[in-house]
Amino acid sequence: MSISAGDSFLFRAPLDKFHLHIVVEEVIDSGTCICAFISSIVPGRGYDKACVLDAGDSSFITHPSYVVYDKLRFFDIAMLEKMLDDGTAIRKERIKDDVLRRIRQGAIDSKMTPNYFRKYFADGSDM
Repeated sequence: MSISAGDSFLFRAPLDKFHLHIVVEEVIDSGTCICAFISSIVPGRGYDKACVLDAGDSSFITHPSYVVYDKLRFFDIAMLEKMLDDGTAIRKERIKDDVLRRIRQGAIDSKMTPNYFRKYFADGSDM
């Protein structure tokens, strides 16, 4: 099994619930990938508008959702593969390339993206 940008999976975080995560960038030289956490838009609660996802962007997304850029995280690829094998994480379908491009562009546009992640999205030339 291999992990690549565009893969999606359910992972228990935060609050011990399964949430959709998307591999948005591979950092090949260190054996890690960058994953974005997707959250539902809740009326009356603020959210980062840099990348809003709707039903159709993924079969798992059934209502308006957004990418939580301040919760971007590195995953060790070998550990993620192990979690997918043992059921700690649940693989979902690969997202479409245009959705991945929107998520990556949102990482550049969002004021919530931590500075140490920005360098991975700066040139946008890999898609």
